[in-house]
Amino acid sequence: MTKNLFTKAELQRLRELPIERVASRLGLDVRQHRCLCPFHDDHTPSMTFSTTKNRYRCYVCGAHGSTIDLAMGVLFDKQGGATTALTDACKWLSKEFGVLMASQYFCRTKSESKTFEPKRFARYFEQPKLSLDAKDFLFTKRHLHPAVVKYCRLNSYKDWLQIPYYDIHGNFMGIQSRYMGRDMAQPRFRFPRGKGCHIYNMQVLKMLTPAEDLYIAEGCSDCWALLSAGHKTMAIPSATLLDTEELKNALVKANLVENGNTLHVYPDQDMAGESLYEKLHAVAAGVGIPLVRHNLPNGCKDFSDFWISQQNNRMIQTRT
Repeated sequence: MTKNLFTKAELQRLRELPIERVASRLGLDVRQHRCLCPFHDDHTPSMTFSTTKNRYRCYVCGAHGSTIDLAMGVLFDKQGGATTALTDACKWLSKEFGVLMASQYFCRTKSESKTFEPKRFARYFEQPKLSLDAKDFLFTKRHLHPAVVKYCRLNSYKDWLQIPYYDIHGNFMGIQSRYMGRDMAQPRFRFPRGKGCHIYNMQVLKMLTPAEDLYIAEGCSDCWALLSAGHKTMAIPSATLLDTEELKNALVKANLVENGNTLHVYPDQDMAGESLYEKLHAVAAGVGIPLVRHNLPNGCKDFSDFWISQQNNRMIQTRT
């Protein structure tokens, strides 16, 4: 019998993923909170979704459950056992939605499980190079400013974007990878390799002037977009990876209270984003730093999405 390697807390994070977004990723055509039920020969939409309870239910065959149950039912059978189907469904959800878990065993190879040696990899980011696909991904699709990409020292290797992490003093600590290819079996993100990679772009804390604003983003993509928009920003790799004590210590050591700095955040428009905001609010209150919340427009799931839509609109206006 295969043992499920996810903790109860990790399972809960996956259950908090927006149920209708999960259904859409599974190929279900959700309209007005309904779709054809994948569990029986359905010809009129009989599966309904509750966004308040974050659950689904079919009023014909009785199928019901959470995001995990839906992924298990649509993608995986239980011939290998219910636990195997549960584990496979959790793997798929984690990879598909970029939910980084502490138990990221399925994203690591044998070589990755060895002790990480920063000195061995730091040289690859001294003169980073980007493939044509990476340039298309960063500049054409995401409209990032070239100076931001250069500052972040982004590198590419095959279908992967290599993202370096540095401490507050600019010392290389580790790597996170972002998949740019088309293989749906690949995880979108790989867990940061290296010690203490819980805050991205920490070196920005040394660049803050008194009373200057500091933005905190969820994920590197949002951080790049905010930097491109002209905001000094650091990021938490994922809402599930926030180390509140590490963040608190970083803010205190950077003298943000004494210097009168203010924190700003654009929460992602999902449950994970709200959860991250609540945690950031508690950290800011505990340290004594003001935290300003900015709400994204409807239809934009995160700041990166908002930034891309803004730039696309500007390009259309320029052409007309």
